[in-house]
Amino acid sequence: IFICSRHLEKAEKISKALGVEAGDLNLIKTVDIVLISVPIENTVEMAVEAAKKMEKGLLIDVSSVKIGIADKILKSLPSKLEYLSLHPLFGPKIKNFKGKNMVFIRLKEGELTRALLEYLKWKGLNLIESSLEEHDEKMAAIQVMNHYAYICLALGLEKFASINDMINFSTVFFKKTLTQLKRLSENINVVLDIQKRNVYAFKARKEFLNVAASLQNMTDEETKKVMETLAKFNKLYLK
Repeated sequence: IFICSRHLEKAEKISKALGVEAGDLNLIKTVDIVLISVPIENTVEMAVEAAKKMEKGLLIDVSSVKIGIADKILKSLPSKLEYLSLHPLFGPKIKNFKGKNMVFIRLKEGELTRALLEYLKWKGLNLIESSLEEHDEKMAAIQVMNHYAYICLALGLEKFASINDMINFSTVFFKKTLTQLKRLSENINVVLDIQKRNVYAFKARKEFLNVAASLQNMTDEETKKVMETLAKFNKLYLK
């Protein structure tokens, strides 16, 4: 396993922590599987550059947005290469893969693609097959609308209380909200990039605003709808 980066010192630091090797992009010629993990805006450029250096094998992206990324990579892919698009639905701090969700999209399947998917399944991942369109539409709810709600909440909270007041007056439930806002702030560039690039993002934000506006008065009819909807979530069983 090799880690390649524009910043060799950073790659070397990470590789030592993981017990693997680091190097420049020329190492791509020596491997069978290349995984592109860069900011969304650089994914297509980096994947195309990597594909040119590959003699054979499987190219993988892990972009959080697929339309406008994976389809462009596929169009420029040499015929000799396989291509798989993944989206790990978890962060880097997990201790193992067991029970974690990962979306996969078969774009140009071959022997290595099938072997890798079997390996991921063997590691305990819950693999969810999708298409580019379905992925982005679902992520418009799971990521775009969800993150947008937190962004609106953060901006709204600031008009009512200082950060210190939020901490001092916190309930147990609200402390969890503050933790989520802190995590969001740590990844805000990625969050905003997804807001801009997901083709279903505007539709998701518009729907969120429509719902928020419809509940502004909290009439009996509106609260009844809230209770009916939240009752469905009450039945959720999350591991």
